[in-house]
Amino acid sequence: KQWYQRRVRGEGGVVEVVEHPPVTLALRPDRLIVLDLHTELITWIGADLQGRSEECERQGRLFAAQVSRGAAVRVLHDCTTDNRFIECYLLPLHLDDRSLQLSVLPELEDLSGEEYSVLLARFAHVTGKSFNQWLNEIRLVVVSSLPF
Repeated sequence: KQWYQRRVRGEGGVVEVVEHPPVTLALRPDRLIVLDLHTELITWIGADLQGRSEECERQGRLFAAQVSRGAAVRVLHDCTTDNRFIECYLLPLHLDDRSLQLSVLPELEDLSGEEYSVLLARFAHVTGKSFNQWLNEIRLVVVSSLPF
């Protein structure tokens, strides 16, 4: 899975495309997200952009055409069941502590306490572990010599 950082030329001018790691906290309501799964490009339109949905879809398809290898394009919308679909492809950074979240997405520092709380509340609370929590529990033991 890969996020891109490019300037995309469209009918309305140049659109800045910023690279992010594939994490849930990148799904903010003011964002247009394109997730490249190699066989499929998923364009996710945040809730704040729903009034400009047609323009967002056009920008997503334009971007997809520039990076695509013939991949199918799927358009998803915020505040629908589509959220759970795209979240399944992303690392659940919302389950990690704030210091780790900030190290992965420093832009979260710009959010007020209320904006940060609203962002976290957007995601389902699960009893499972985040990817980082799971990784921290993995242990590798190397046996240097065997008795046989």
